[in-house]
Amino acid sequence: MPSDDKISGRQLGAAVFVSLLSPAVRIQPQMSAAIAGSGAWLAPLAAIVPAVLYGCFLTRFVSRRRPGEGMAELILRILGKGPGRAVLLLFSLWFMLYGGLELRTAAERLLASVYLRGEAGVFIVVTLAAAYIAASGRLKSLLSAAELLSPLLGGILVLVLLFSLSDVEPEKLLPLRVRDAPSVLLAAAPLVNLTGAAAWFMFLTDRLEGGIPGLSRSLICLLVFLSAMTLCTVGSLSASLSAELTNPFFSMVRNISLFHVIERIEAVVVALWVLTDFVFLASMIKIAAAVNRKLIRGPERPLIPALGMLAASFAIAPDPVKLAVVSERFVPLLNLLLAFGLLPLIYFIGLVSGRAGAQNGGPNGG
Repeated sequence: MPSDDKISGRQLGAAVFVSLLSPAVRIQPQMSAAIAGSGAWLAPLAAIVPAVLYGCFLTRFVSRRRPGEGMAELILRILGKGPGRAVLLLFSLWFMLYGGLELRTAAERLLASVYLRGEAGVFIVVTLAAAYIAASGRLKSLLSAAELLSPLLGGILVLVLLFSLSDVEPEKLLPLRVRDAPSVLLAAAPLVNLTGAAAWFMFLTDRLEGGIPGLSRSLICLLVFLSAMTLCTVGSLSASLSAELTNPFFSMVRNISLFHVIERIEAVVVALWVLTDFVFLASMIKIAAAVNRKLIRGPERPLIPALGMLAASFAIAPDPVKLAVVSERFVPLLNLLLAFGLLPLIYFIGLVSGRAGAQNGGPNGG
């Protein structure tokens, strides 16, 4: 790792925001509409408090690292070399599986939204090749690109949502009743699970200078945007139709035009999501390569996780129906167990054993 390849907390937070938009559109607003109906737009707002609490947990966890350490080194210090390396291997395999799933769903989304004919394999290879090239470079460059992309992406998407408000019909968002609260909370659960993916970016903190005070802010911005996106989609299409469509958000923006200049705005929005896919996949390759470097005690080899993601993308499900089952049940369960089960357990073990203590206050001075 080059000694000058350092990143800031602001860049890491921007990468989390941009990257999580990629898997977010896989479950939102379709899943929330299926669970909560017209109250689906409230589900992301209901997820804010647990997401912020989890962001505070991650910030606290990485504050225990010592100079030059990241999450991987911290796990090895807490669990010991044998169990620690086994856990890191588990995480490495998970990153390749998770990346492979998002690579496959990104290709399927592109085919369904823009290209009515074509092979998903072509888009998988092209997208992964671009992500691999980016992951082969400096981490600072990749996260700087995410930092620049974050306000641009947010600004354009806010503009798109503002122009979609004219199609929103209030009756499709009403009535909101107290008895609907349990379904809204149930719909918030997958979104809380989604924000757990922010934990995987903590494996890059060995290159972090300072803390990550903006992590919770990035998660709040993500969820607020998802709420606005869901409100516009459900308010335009209805909850029942949003629950049935594969990509309801992109179907909604198909009818939007900006000053009658851009008549097919959904192509622009899909292109923006391709950028989020790119940042997410490049980040996951970089994260997996960083973990593998601790396992093999050698240089980073991004080609290994890239090939692992490629294999996973083709093997994970032979058709869209089985892909939906894997993406809606199997993968979220694994993400839940690892992010909200295993990591807190490791942190607890570190506190009890005293191995999670930061030397001289740690890099964050905490």
